Order: sequence, then structure tokens, then C-alpha cells
Amino acid sequence: MVTEVVMPSAGQISDRLRIIRWCKKVGDEVKKGEILFEIETDKATMEIESYRDGVLLAILHPENEVVEVGQVVAYIGEKGELPPENTGQREKLERKEIPPIPRPQGKRESPEKPLASPLARRLAREHHLDLQDVSRALSKAVIKKEDVEVFLQKTLKEETKDWYSLPLSPSRKAIAQKVMQSVSSIPHYPISIDVDMSQCIALRQHLKESHKISVSYNDLIMKCAAQAAEKYPLVNATLEGEQVKVYRNVDFGLVVRVEDGLLVPVVRAVNRKSLPEVARENEENIRKARNGGLTHEDLSSGTITLSNLGMYGIDRFTAIIYPPQTCILAVGKIAERPVFREGEIVVRPLVTITASFDHRLIDGAYGAEFLMEVKKLLEDPWFLVG
Repeated sequence: MVTEVVMPSAGQISDRLRIIRWCKKVGDEVKKGEILFEIETDKATMEIESYRDGVLLAILHPENEVVEVGQVVAYIGEKGELPPENTGQREKLERKEIPPIPRPQGKRESPEKPLASPLARRLAREHHLDLQDVSRALSKAVIKKEDVEVFLQKTLKEETKDWYSLPLSPSRKAIAQKVMQSVSSIPHYPISIDVDMSQCIALRQHLKESHKISVSYNDLIMKCAAQAAEKYPLVNATLEGEQVKVYRNVDFGLVVRVEDGLLVPVVRAVNRKSLPEVARENEENIRKARNGGLTHEDLSSGTITLSNLGMYGIDRFTAIIYPPQTCILAVGKIAERPVFREGEIVVRPLVTITASFDHRLIDGAYGAEFLMEVKKLLEDPWFLVG
């Protein structure tokens, strides 16, 4: 039976995604769970797995093409089956297979190792050059000694400048597009509040010593914010035209820094899960983000986001809303500061939480009340352990 392979949404707002690379070619056998192709999402390059065993019968959209979500991009079927007649590849599969022509030894066409003469390879080794860089810079399929010399001269000229250029990665381009979409379409405004974290610190210590459970401050903030969102549901909503879609589950995204940008893995239904469950899922998401193991399900459909720069020594900052959400929380470092308590100056561990709100949906007073509720819950968090 022939199966359609469609472009997934990957939890993105854009309904058009770019195919970066096909990992299989027409006629290849495919196993369920194998990587079929890669796409460029809002904040990452994602691998899309095959959801059945079979043979890749047809590829309808080549690499670097932008495809609408839900559109058929390929067909998988059994060996000997043919794709629908309108794919343009039916005739190709109907032809009798012809054995490949043997290639001369020592010549391999591979995007990882461009073809090059022995003199070119030796010169590249002497100057510690990657021949793939030479191939890209000069648009050459076969590299000769003269090409390496031209590349060296060009590089030398570049090094005499008082600046240098870096290519923009697909992930960074996607982030730039998403940020522009956010600031150009959502009227942001921030509100900050200082929270006494004394009881959160005590609760973490209690859980570690008495229950051998490790929780982070992000886990505690997410749980308390999710509880507050049930009282102030517009912070966990989406504005769609003239309709407000309010979500019953608080699906919390956590911004995680990775080598070439940012990822925002999501913990589902934080409002319905225990603190240890949230802690375990956050820990697993962070591990997978840094090891390249996140799937599009892990990154999709968050309803509110948390960004924490406290580990970098940042006191406070304002984050940009992740469309189509209406709220993002920005958390700074926990630091001891003097405060007034019952007419006396005492030192308390405080953290500043800044919420950015979508003013089309959330007014200042509503946003302030939500933050006050978060503060109240964080300053007395023992309800989380029953």
C-alpha cells in the first residue's frame, strides 16, 4: 500500500517550511524510525523520521524548496509498487534496473570530499585547508593546484582586513525571522516583580535531603506560573483574528541554548503534573537538546515560555514573545539584597521576574495581577509537595 509522506507542522506558526536535505533517495529501502529528510523550522534544523517500513517511491519536492504544511512531499510503499501517476517519477520506477557503471578507483563523488588532483590535495594539506571550503568558495566541482593557490591568495587578502565575515546558519536565520515576526506583529510590554526565593531554596533542600529529588528553580517557577495561569488564563492563550483560543493545559517551553542557537523544548500539561515529573521532563529535554535528540513533538505547541539568564549573572532582562503565545517569563539571577521586613532592613535572596505580554489581549492590570500571583506562590511553595 502506497503511503503519503506529508510536511509536518513541527509546532511552528509559519505554514511553509524549507526542506534542507533528503537522507534517502528514490528506490532506497526505508525503516520505520529512520531519518527521511531534514527541515528548517523557526529555531532549529529538525530531522523527520519515516513512520513505516518500505521503499521510497517518489520525492515530490527537492532540497531547498519551501513546502506548505500538510502537503505531500514523498511516497513510501512496498518494493515493486508505483507512486500515483502524477508524481512525475512513475516512469522512472517502471524502467528495468540497470547495474551502475563501475567508477575508477580513487574517484568518489561525495559532497564531503570534492574531487581534487594529487597536487591540489598536497598543497591543501600543507596549508591545513579543507577542500570542501575551496570547492564552495570557487564553485568548483574538481579542484586543481591553481584553484588552491587562488583560494590561498583570497584568504590572505581577507586576513588583512580589520573585519571578517561569518556565514549565517539556517538555525540563526530562522531565529532572526521569528524575532522579526514577533516584534513587528505583537505589541509587547514588560512588567517586572521581585520575588523572595527563601522558601523555594528551603523546599529544594528539603526535597534533596529527605526525598532524594532534585528540582531546579526553573521547575519551581514553571509550576507556580502554571498554577497562576489557571487563575489568569489569558496568559495561556492565543489571539486568532477576532477569537481568543484559551488552552486548558499549560504547555511550558524552556529556552535552552545550544551550539548554533536556541531551542525551546516543551513540557506538556505542567499544571496537571507533579513537581518531580516536571523536573524529570525538563532535565530530559535539556539533555536531548544538547545532544541533538529532540523531535518535532518535543518542540511543538508550547503555550507559554520561560527564559532564564540567571546562570550568566544577569540581574534582569526582557524577553521577546514566541508567537503565537501571549506571554514569556524572563528570569534573572538570585542574589541577596536588602529589603524592609516589619520595619527592619534584612537581607533576602531575591530574583527579578520580568513578564512580556501581548497588549492586544492582556492589559497592564491583568498582567500585574498574574505576576503578583506567581510571586505569592513562589514565596510559599510548599503546596507543591502536598
